[in-house]
Amino acid sequence: MNARGRLYYVGAMLKGAEWLRYLREIKSTAQEELSSRHLKETVSHATTNVPYYASLGLSPTTKLSSFPLLTRRLLREHFADLQSLDLKKRHWSKTCSGGSTGEPVWVIHDRAFRQWDYAADMYYLSVLLEMPISYYLSHHRLLLWHRRGHRRRWLSAIDWAARLLRQCTYLEPYTVCSEETLLGYVQTLNRARPIMIWAFAGSLYELARFARERSISLHRPRFVISSVEMLYPAMRRTIEEAFGCPVHDFYGAAEVGRVAAECTHGRLHVFTFNNHVEVLDPEGRPVAPGEEGRLVLTPLHNHAMPLLRYDIGDMARVSTGDCPCGSPLPVLDKVTGRVVEHFVTTDGKVVYGGYFIAMFYEHAWISEFQVLQQDVDLISVYYKKMPGHEIPPQAFSQLDALVREVMGAGCRIEWLEVDAVPRTPIGKHLHARSLVWEERQLRDV
Repeated sequence: MNARGRLYYVGAMLKGAEWLRYLREIKSTAQEELSSRHLKETVSHATTNVPYYASLGLSPTTKLSSFPLLTRRLLREHFADLQSLDLKKRHWSKTCSGGSTGEPVWVIHDRAFRQWDYAADMYYLSVLLEMPISYYLSHHRLLLWHRRGHRRRWLSAIDWAARLLRQCTYLEPYTVCSEETLLGYVQTLNRARPIMIWAFAGSLYELARFARERSISLHRPRFVISSVEMLYPAMRRTIEEAFGCPVHDFYGAAEVGRVAAECTHGRLHVFTFNNHVEVLDPEGRPVAPGEEGRLVLTPLHNHAMPLLRYDIGDMARVSTGDCPCGSPLPVLDKVTGRVVEHFVTTDGKVVYGGYFIAMFYEHAWISEFQVLQQDVDLISVYYKKMPGHEIPPQAFSQLDALVREVMGAGCRIEWLEVDAVPRTPIGKHLHARSLVWEERQLRDV
């Protein structure tokens, strides 16, 4: 541990009163008891302080299974009524999620939610991946991650010190990944020599693929954590070969925070202390072990905007056995969803599909959409208009300009209003899909 790392670690611990307290609670309390207690607190708060749940006639003693599912559509329609009446006294922030469904939604989080999420990260790293917190905080990390920071009016002395001693290098996945950009990322990575990498799965795969094809050696971290998107077997193999270390998949979402992650045995453990997880069949009943169903989540620590029984749009399969790692946390065999594809330009550059999510964040007139790359120079945009909203003047021309900014001035764009956005052959609704990228993936399998 060098002097810089030692100072950063001391500062992080000084600021960590809340998450450290939550981490101790996670480690010292039986998981079933911890989850049950916080679930009761969340239900009680929601039914007495949140207009949406009060209007349903639910009480603090109502069983969670009696609550209706909360969909993205309901979250958008009842955004104001889902906010707690005591929101003003909470340290809250607002964020947006596009997810893999093509339906961007806004959600509000309070400080407790963010601190429990950080405690979940520290539990995962220190317990399931066996990396001591002191080692993690005092050594350099690299994040191939999009930064959407929140503005703050003032910073404490500890905040300023943390910025000066920053132990993280960020690489932007939303940028157009040309050969020059990817080479620069490789050089930055090899210069930073991080102990671990946390990254968007698809962007990390593109980086690993680039290095492998050009026989470029990459710095070997202790492990890589993949998130945000589906990590397919071929992608995992390519990343592990390029970096020479294991890849661990991590599942979470902007709306609900940390949900589950792989241990050193490759099993996906559910963070029951952070989210109450249900896997339901089409009739809304819990599936049996070994069966797949839709994933329904209840964050346990966000009283600013409680989301009870949130249908996130992904599928999961419940495991039939315990994990050899010995963790008391339950196991999912897999989570399917989180599909974010990349687009390929006429000159071979790669554009992260999440760029097209951000395009629609502020366009409330769109209910759902799909940006489909038919060919390297042809984009089709399917959209469903939000009832009661008019299309603003110049909306299409403004969005066209954003597409051509990354796909090239000669890119052809067609807008198609539909009653239902197209699904993939397996019924998945992708917000950004590239037939060009899919064809290239098949060649890599």
